[in-house]
Amino acid sequence: MTAVRRLRVAEVLAAVTVLAMLLGWADGPDAVRGVQDSEGQLVLLTGLGSVVLMRVGHRAAWIAAGFAAAVSWRAIAQLGGDAGWGLRIAVLTATLTTVTLVWHMIAEVRENAPE
Repeated sequence: MTAVRRLRVAEVLAAVTVLAMLLGWADGPDAVRGVQDSEGQLVLLTGLGSVVLMRVGHRAAWIAAGFAAAVSWRAIAQLGGDAGWGLRIAVLTATLTTVTLVWHMIAEVRENAPE
């Protein structure tokens, strides 16, 4: 996979993480949406921050994506089996964003390594 594709995939995954904050975080009719919770707002802001850092071309985007993944994993651990679709999607996409960005960073170092 080329460097451009890796970055685009990571951007799409981070955007899906941001959009997942509009879905419910717990199962049930009175479920709180991600943007209504302080942890959800933090995931939303770090997701947007990682997209901006990727667009600018800064390598630190993986840190923002990793922070969003960590906050999402913490929230899903607190809820246990009662996690809603929004939180499940956020955990999956934030984790995949972090993995993709670390993969991109390692591949970029290998490409620029002297022979």
